[in-house]
This record gives sequence, C-alpha cells and structure tokens, in this order.
Amino acid sequence: MRCRSETTYSVYFEEVLQTVSSAKERLEDLPPSAKLVHKTLEYEGECTQKELVTETRLSSRTVRYAISRLEEVELVKQQVSFRDARQKLYSLAE
Repeated sequence: MRCRSETTYSVYFEEVLQTVSSAKERLEDLPPSAKLVHKTLEYEGECTQKELVTETRLSSRTVRYAISRLEEVELVKQQVSFRDARQKLYSLAE
C-alpha cells in the first residue's frame, strides 16, 4: 500500500510530464523565431516586446509574428505592464 504523499507526488509528476510533452508537441510546427522567443521567455521570464527584440536579436516584426504564433497555440500569455500601461508583458502560459 502506497502512502498518500507518494500518490499525490506521482499524480503531480504525471501532470507535469503531460504539460511538458504537450508544449513540445505544440512547438514542433512553429518557426525557429517562435522557438527562440519561447526559449528566451523560459530563461528570462516576463519580457516586453522590446526586451525580446534585444535578447533575441530578431527584428520587431519577426518578434511580433513569433508572439502571435505562440499565442495561437497557447504557449504565451500577455498582460499589461504595471510600470507602463502602454506596454505588454509576455510570459509563458502555465
């Protein structure tokens, strides 16, 4: 008989594995620019579009396209920046 904490841990672990594999599957068909933006958000955390342009060294247009593709497959979410309401912050969807 397994204890409750082991069961809870195994269920959580399975959910994490499914989420990771699902994200990988959704990334497979995206262009390299979207994969780079995703990886940058993974390492840097929340970023504005301008910060993503600086970090990835991609053009603004390419970053906008990558973000839109990532939002289509629900890998990235956006929110309004509290520092500057004109800007949006992008982060990985959970």
